[in-house]
Amino acid sequence: MKPNRISMFSKLFSRSKRPATRRRTRRSQPETLETRRVLAASMNVCLAVPNVDLAHVPAHEWSPSKTEFGKNAEGVVVKPFRINGGGPAPDGLPLAPEVPGAHFASGIAKGLGKYDGAGEFYLDNIEVSKDGEVTVTFHGTFVFTAANGDKLATTYGGDVNDPTGILTGQGIFSDPEPGEDPVLLAVENANFDAFFAPDPVNSTGRFRNVVGGGWQMIAKSESISISNPQSGFTDSFNYTWSGTGTLEYAKKSTVPLKGAGSDALFYPMGVDANGDGDFDDKDDITPGYYAGFGKATHLGKTFIEGAVTEISSNPSEPGEFINADFSGVQTLRAANGDELYMEFSGSVVLEYVDGSEEKEAFGEWTAKGRITGGTGRFANATGEDILIVAVNPPFDVSQPAWPFDWSIDGEIDLGKKGKK
Repeated sequence: MKPNRISMFSKLFSRSKRPATRRRTRRSQPETLETRRVLAASMNVCLAVPNVDLAHVPAHEWSPSKTEFGKNAEGVVVKPFRINGGGPAPDGLPLAPEVPGAHFASGIAKGLGKYDGAGEFYLDNIEVSKDGEVTVTFHGTFVFTAANGDKLATTYGGDVNDPTGILTGQGIFSDPEPGEDPVLLAVENANFDAFFAPDPVNSTGRFRNVVGGGWQMIAKSESISISNPQSGFTDSFNYTWSGTGTLEYAKKSTVPLKGAGSDALFYPMGVDANGDGDFDDKDDITPGYYAGFGKATHLGKTFIEGAVTEISSNPSEPGEFINADFSGVQTLRAANGDELYMEFSGSVVLEYVDGSEEKEAFGEWTAKGRITGGTGRFANATGEDILIVAVNPPFDVSQPAWPFDWSIDGEIDLGKKGKK
């Protein structure tokens, strides 16, 4: 190799410490009656509702455009959606607008299976009646992760096309001294309801095909306390929720694409075709090349080859060999010679094997791929969010080739000419 030739992978071997992260602090709020009211209301908002039948939801709160299940005139597939679950709001709810309050949930839903998820709640407005009833309007976002990892992103409340989220509850106040205002201590029987609308742009997997629908979510928390209003948040609490509605899917044109193989080889410095130590020969292969065999749906016995074309190192932790982001391209060649083209980007962490004196390493490369076409029956193929994983078992870091096992998992649209 020429002394002035520097592989793009050489940057990965330099050590650097991960910068310290800044801990987020809460903004304090003045201790006023209005702030306490806002606080209380917002707390209630965030969560929860017991298992509630939609038949008991007020008529103004849910009016989906399509209620018949199956395919409608536009070719949209309408599927029923039901959800139950709940979770915590570990930091409580924000007491002022434009401050996010994190909340989490897990449970079971038709169309999701077992799910977990996370979201952010935002307070819009709060009113307290003379008899102490708290009414809050709110909006937010929540991302549900299905059992297979597909993500369904949603928004709730705060949109002219969707009913604003509404929270109601009974405020509990202190007994004020003469001349002082009562202090809001808690909100009991906090009920919140909001319309959850799918957000396909920020969804993944099968939920990228959602084109409409939604559901009314009812949530409940028995009591939300406010012990430290100066923190700007209520106390932490748990909630339950349930909802019923629909998800509307565009007519599916994709089919599963799955494949796997073992004992493939990755050449970080490239391939010296004639072994003369000079990587500038025309027959040599550039750094980051890999190749191997396996099997895949629609391809049968498959030859896979590709290249990591861009790579940038990240701050590494002690014991890490490589910590980086990367992108590249690859080709899957079917038994009959048809080829499927993909481009991808992702991240990799390789760690030294304990006790190997930094001579052996192992780890995993994970990327999301996009199908860009191909030849033969794949000439019109498309696909997004293809999960690509490569796992390196322990290997000698001084060797020119690193072994790995690979897998792909996603959906492919073969196009009209590619379908049998």
